[in-house]
Amino acid sequence: MFKVAVPLLHVSCIADAERFYCEQLGFVDDVDALHREFLSRDVFIDLPPIDQTWGSREMYVKDADRNCLRFMQL
Repeated sequence: MFKVAVPLLHVSCIADAERFYCEQLGFVDDVDALHREFLSRDVFIDLPPIDQTWGSREMYVKDADRNCLRFMQL
């Protein structure tokens, strides 16, 4: 379950960043559903959902400034 996210990220264009974070990203408890949602919104997927050896299912995406965001499901 996603509980809290407090990112501090460098962005080169506030309008592009606002569009990406406010319009393209969404947050659900299911990483695979989130992956499908991101694909439909043309979000760049750096690493599609994968089961990690430490027990979580994770996906990584990048914004226009190449900031990496990890979404994890336990």
